[in-house]
Amino acid sequence: MQIIAKKGVKLFRDFYIDMDIKPYTFPDVLRLPIGFENEKIELLKTKGDRVKKFEIIANIKNNIPVYSSVSGKIIDFFTSRSADYAENMKYAVIEADGTDLPSYPLWEIKSGYTKEEMLEIIKKAGIINEPLSGYFTEYINTSTKYKTIIIDCVDDQPYDLSKTATLLNYQKEVVGGAEILAKAFGIPKIELLITKNFRTEELLKSKIDNVDFVQVKGKYPAEPEIVQYAHKTTALRVGTQCCRALYRAAFFGEPQISHIVTVWGEGVEAPANCEILNGTPTKYLLEKCSANGILERIVAGGIMTGYVISTEASLFRWDGALTVMPLKKHSKTYHCLNCGRCAEVCPMELAPYFILRNSNKASEKIAKQLCAGMCIFCGACSYICPSRQPLGQKIREYNNFLNGGSEK
Repeated sequence: MQIIAKKGVKLFRDFYIDMDIKPYTFPDVLRLPIGFENEKIELLKTKGDRVKKFEIIANIKNNIPVYSSVSGKIIDFFTSRSADYAENMKYAVIEADGTDLPSYPLWEIKSGYTKEEMLEIIKKAGIINEPLSGYFTEYINTSTKYKTIIIDCVDDQPYDLSKTATLLNYQKEVVGGAEILAKAFGIPKIELLITKNFRTEELLKSKIDNVDFVQVKGKYPAEPEIVQYAHKTTALRVGTQCCRALYRAAFFGEPQISHIVTVWGEGVEAPANCEILNGTPTKYLLEKCSANGILERIVAGGIMTGYVISTEASLFRWDGALTVMPLKKHSKTYHCLNCGRCAEVCPMELAPYFILRNSNKASEKIAKQLCAGMCIFCGACSYICPSRQPLGQKIREYNNFLNGGSEK
């Protein structure tokens, strides 16, 4: 079976990235994202408190715990706003002291779990479902009788190989996590979603049992087709890193305090897949991958849909890539050519250039006529634009403004 993405752009990967995962190093200072301010944050620690690794710093939403990634001292709390989000993110600044002795399991370990016990572990471990950019508990409908678990290993954006690298390096844990989930929820089938050009397809097929392979064939973005397929097959969709975290939580009682990121771009000499502690500033990744020259932009979350961050900032737990872009002489934008390429590649069949023209008009009526709210922020329009117009970014800002944001 194949999922065919009919719209979108064809992407090329023109240099090699080592698929081995570099282990994390302990940074001197972490800037740990706690949660958005609208998520009802309950701080359990204050400035000046000492914390141990795996100690809970705060609870958010429905008492989902946020753990410290290291042992050390909390030297500050602050809030910061990303251009891609309407809400401020709250951070804890932790000065590490180098005494990170693990003290798990944090809960009772069993050979098998009921659905209720599995849900509680997912919540206690603070597991992120990276394809959906949020906590896993938010995407499980307990009233739905799922027929399939989809392990999402589709690295759709160029040079974001974090899902693939996780599967290749932690195959037992990824599949094992899916099996634990399937058993607890009584789900009879597990499928592995991969791209058509997955270079280790035959190797994986020879090693993995009880898993059906489904190929995503076509152009970027594949997200709409994946969502449609998951709905059609009544599937619970989980990322490879999410499955690995499930395995670690169920068998070792360990919360999710790290994630895997692909660091790439013309601004680094040694692109690589790195495992980092939650809250690690990007400057440590730049040093690890030998950044060089004058850097123009550092983009977190993938080149197509990412957002610009500073060297002191840290990645969100669902960000799978960090793109390092050096300063170039010819990086200016030009006037729209009315070529229509952005409309040709738009998977939602919108007219991005026309939305951009009207983005300075704060009219809900015009927004509805242009269907700007249907944008899935894939970035294909920006990628294909010969005039280098920031179409995707502008449409995102326009939607944020119309949805009550204070900036446009």
